[in-house]
Amino acid sequence: MSMSFKGGIKEAAKLLMGLLPEKRMKVLRLMQKINPQLALQIGDNLYEINDILRLETRSFNELLKSVAIIDLALSFKLSTEEDKNSLLKRLPKLNQQEFNEVLYEHKVSKDKVLLAQSKILKILGEQIDSAVWFFENSDRV
Repeated sequence: MSMSFKGGIKEAAKLLMGLLPEKRMKVLRLMQKINPQLALQIGDNLYEINDILRLETRSFNELLKSVAIIDLALSFKLSTEEDKNSLLKRLPKLNQQEFNEVLYEHKVSKDKVLLAQSKILKILGEQIDSAVWFFENSDRV
């Protein structure tokens, strides 16, 4: 039996994000048995860097303990000015100057930005999927 899904990988990832973390992981595990490559592609698209802006305050503060400010700033280099400003407002005052310096004064390759995003998204995904961190307005289990 062949199944088709209109909308692509990103739309499939959005649908999965509507599930509670344990249900999402169960669906991905089942999908991995059927089509490992598709499951990997969808898994890689579950989170975007601007999802950090949706973290609850406690989860956001834990993120700041887990990542270097330089990586956080690098990861937002390709984001909109609105997202950059939203993140800046959430940062403690002592980190804002470093964030701005990295964000606006350092020229870096796109590869460095993508590497920083990859590091942060890995941590974000692990913590959200294991229900340690939460997004604002999300249902806790």
